Amino acid sequence: MQNEGGTETITQIGMTRQNLFKSALDKVQENNKIGTQTSLDRDGYMTDLKGLKINSETEINDYKKARALLKAIITSNPKSTSGWIAAARVEELDGKIQEARNILAQACQNFLDNEDVWLEAARLTPPDKVKAFLAKAV
Repeated sequence: MQNEGGTETITQIGMTRQNLFKSALDKVQENNKIGTQTSLDRDGYMTDLKGLKINSETEINDYKKARALLKAIITSNPKSTSGWIAAARVEELDGKIQEARNILAQACQNFLDNEDVWLEAARLTPPDKVKAFLAKAV
């Protein structure tokens, strides 16, 4: 059973994700208006989103809120693998890959038997080190 604070936390996560997605869509729309993109390639859309750089103060504040929220989730429920993975993904979206790797390394230590955490960590592992990492996971 979820308490009222947990419901608010989930709502905040949803709102933060919505704001990040809206910012990315606004950026694509802005590019279309100034003629840098003639159309939206549906197949490459997610690839395009990964290349967007955060510039506005609103977007930076969204990341700060997301970090604070996910830190609270991890602190209040350290056994929530989804909280650890979400925290790493926020860092990845902000371009802080090493910080995301550090979060996932700690999660791997905490959740030795959780495949999702290990797979997420493997996804962010540099290509030349993936084999060794997956051997350690097994």
